[in-house]
Amino acid sequence: MPIDKELIKSKIHSREDILLKTIADIVAYKMSESPENMGPESNFLAAAESVAQYISEKF
Repeated sequence: MPIDKELIKSKIHSREDILLKTIADIVAYKMSESPENMGPESNFLAAAESVAQYISEKF
């Protein structure tokens, strides 16, 4: 049974799961170094979405 993507995003944003938050922060940082840099807040939102999507599909 896949993990719900919205639940994962909620855990990232609430800092309930610090490991997921840390992963999203690292992804957002790497995004800031790329040509697709959208600013800190947008990068974090996109990173949280990507991390949640990946985890919900793979686990």
